[in-house]
Order: sequence, then structure tokens, then C-alpha cells
Amino acid sequence: MAAPPQDPHAQLHSALASLSGSSPYAVLGVPESATPAAIKARFRELALALHPDRHMGADDPAAVRAKFDRVKTAHDVLTSRTLRALYDRHAVAARSSFRPPPSQTAARPAEPVWFTRFDPDASYDRFSYYAYRPAAPTKPASGWSNRIVSIGVLAFAVAGAAMQYYRYTTGSSLVRAALDAENAENLKVLENVRLRAAQRSAAQFHSELERHIAGNVARRAGRAVPVQKDESVPSPAADASDEEGGGKKGPSHLVY
Repeated sequence: MAAPPQDPHAQLHSALASLSGSSPYAVLGVPESATPAAIKARFRELALALHPDRHMGADDPAAVRAKFDRVKTAHDVLTSRTLRALYDRHAVAARSSFRPPPSQTAARPAEPVWFTRFDPDASYDRFSYYAYRPAAPTKPASGWSNRIVSIGVLAFAVAGAAMQYYRYTTGSSLVRAALDAENAENLKVLENVRLRAAQRSAAQFHSELERHIAGNVARRAGRAVPVQKDESVPSPAADASDEEGGGKKGPSHLVY
């Protein structure tokens, strides 16, 4: 069964404890801005120089082994992206002027800074510059932008509806006026026809009819006798011809 992954803070605490509080950059002898390639190259150089196999006959092999282990631990911290970022973050907080000095009872030589009762996150939040930076004032959203957009859309819709209503009512009024004018003209013509018909009496109608019949009989017999027309009362045939023929006079007699 695989062991659960260890917490990065615990890994960093264990590594720094084995380095006796020394900086991994100082152990490898590289600057804090060193690239991963430069760190690996420096580790290979120190590993070749401090490898225990090359110091089998040394007077103190344990000291050489301890130096090699320190170099390897520093290399492991700096080549891990998580551990290096965590160390760089808290190293800045540790060097900050806001960090409280350690108590005299706990000040012992070579004591690691990252002891178990020290919370790096709490130290960073309490004593770093970012904890004292005033927050930018935030303005609550008033919603005016949404209201303006809604009012604009509503006004556009109302204006469009008003224009369509105006066009409809104007067109309907024009059509209705044209129809009313035409109907008025037709009613006027019909009223004139009725008025002229009412002016004739039954006797006048029969006498005019007899004259037309006599004229037709005379024309058939070869004797063209013109029909006398009563000028006082217009005939309905002439009236209808004048109205429908645009001023052209129709026949004033009946043909049988």
C-alpha cells in the first residue's frame, strides 16, 4: 500500500531542519535567481566532489557523507517547483523587518528557524507587507448600466410601435377619405337623377312616349317626322346619356 503524499510544509520543515537552518541556495552556492539548469549543473559538480565513493579512505567519512546529504537535500528543495516557491515565499517574510525577534530562551546556535510551533502562513500574513496594505475601496454595483440598457430597449420598442401605428392610421385615413369622396360624387349623381325623374308627371311621360312611337312609325313608313322635344322637362334618356357618356347626347326617341 502506497504511503499518503506528505504535506509540502512538512517536507520543507524537515529539509530545512536537516540543513540546520541554512539556506539551500547557500548550501549549493548559487544565487536565488539561479535557473533549474544552473542548479542541476552545480549539484553535479558538488556531488562528484563530495560523493562517498571518492572518499573511502578519508579520516572522517561520516562528515563527508553529511556534506553530501546536505547538498542533496538542498538540490531536492530547489529542483521541486512547489518546495522552492514555498521557501522563496517564506524566506521573504523571514527577512522582513516586521518579523518579531526570537525570545532569549529559544536562541540557541544552529537552531532551525522552522520549528514545529511556527506557522509559515501565519507569519507571512501577520508580518509581511501585504497584510498591512489597505484594501482598495470597492463600490457596490448599482445596476444603473442594466437599467439604462433596459430603458433604451423599451424606448426603441415604443418608438417603433408608435411609428407603425402612425403609418397605419395615416394610410387608413387617406383611403377612407378617397372612398368617401367617390361615394359622395356617386350620391350626388344619383340625387340629380332622382330629382329630374320626380319633375316629370305621368301625363308628360305618356305624351312623350306617344310622340316617340309616332316618330318611329313615320320613319318606318318613309315619312320622317321629327319628334318635338319638350325643352322644359329633360328626357331620362338624354340625362342618362349625358351622365354616362361624358357629355355626348343619346337618342331622343324610342325605336321599335
